[in-house]
Formats: sequence, structure tokens, C-alpha cells
Amino acid sequence: MKGAIFDVDGTILDSMGVWTQVTGRFFERYNLCFNEKEAERYREMTLEESLPYINERYGLGMSFEEIYEIFRRLAAEEYENNIMLKPDADKYLKRLHDAGVKIAVATSGYEGMC
Repeated sequence: MKGAIFDVDGTILDSMGVWTQVTGRFFERYNLCFNEKEAERYREMTLEESLPYINERYGLGMSFEEIYEIFRRLAAEEYENNIMLKPDADKYLKRLHDAGVKIAVATSGYEGMC
């Protein structure tokens, strides 16, 4: 094997629940009701879809840029403080590196989050 490309979320990092955590923290910060039904609704949306919806539904009166920046900061905090490597991911990547395999990481995540 000459090279390997890895996705970050769910492959290298145990981060599949990060956006539920971020949304929950946002709702707590603004004293909004956040339950499983709400969480399910947002799981199926992109940020570009969900943030205007949240803003309008709860009458927050924020610009898209303001609410996006809050979500981005909350996500960065989650990645920095709470997201862990998947079990043995570091060992596997090191074995590939030691064997001379070129390694790349791909993600659909947001710039500055990895």
C-alpha cells in the first residue's frame, strides 16, 4: 500500500455526536427547550439550513454570521476538550507511517476544526 486517506469524524475521531452536543450547549446558553425530537430534526439539516430555522423559530434576532460564529466556537471547544481518538487509531496511523505509507486526512468539516 502506497497511501491511505482517512475521514476524520467517526473514523479517526470519536466525534459523531459532536453537533448534538453543540446544539444542546447552544440551547442551554439561550435557555431554549432542546429535546430528542428537536435533536432529530436538526440532525437531518446542514448548519446552513438549521441555523436560520433555529434563529427564526426561537426569535433570537441574530444574523446568520452571529449564530454561525457561536456554533463554530462551541464546536471548536468540543473538539479541543471532549473529542477523543477512536480506539487504537493512533497506533494504526503510526504503523502505516512507520511502514512508509503516505497518509492524508479528508473531511467535510469546517476549516480550522481539525
